[in-house]
Amino acid sequence: SLTQITLPISLTEFGEYCFYECTSLTEIEIPPYISQIPSHAFNGSEKLAKVSFPRNLSIIGEYAFFECSSLVEITFPSTIQTIESDAFLGIKILTINGDIQDLPNNSFLNCSSLTKITIISNTITSIGSSAFEGCSSLKEISLDAQNLMSIGSSAFNKCSNLIEITIPSSIKTFGENAFQGIKML
Repeated sequence: SLTQITLPISLTEFGEYCFYECTSLTEIEIPPYISQIPSHAFNGSEKLAKVSFPRNLSIIGEYAFFECSSLVEITFPSTIQTIESDAFLGIKILTINGDIQDLPNNSFLNCSSLTKITIISNTITSIGSSAFEGCSSLKEISLDAQNLMSIGSSAFNKCSNLIEITIPSSIKTFGENAFQGIKML
């Protein structure tokens, strides 16, 4: 019944599936020299509720947090460049905060169980193309991001159950098909 792991500060990498199906794990702090979370790293760790990311993290691999349904708040560092496909598939409610400047393309593509998104950040300026495309259960989006200037192409495409969205006045551009297929708006 491993619930918490203390990783050594000197750790520079860990392999794919390293914490796969650690079903009792609730919290982990990723050491400062880790720049990449590999594919399937925490896949199936359904009780994982808190992850502390290092300041130099740039890549989150595919399925890294797949079926981590207890994970509801994510603080991304500004260094995030890539969130690979299905990295957070299975998450239901999501709050994104931190120093992230650009939410990468396809970040939460097809996260069909996602019902609510809140983005709280004074540094985020753009939401990438297809960032939330295909999140078919998504009902509510709150963008509390006063420097958000652009929402990319197909960013919320096929979010067919979306009924509420709060968009800040700082927005300058919507990409093609940004909100296509939303029946309730």
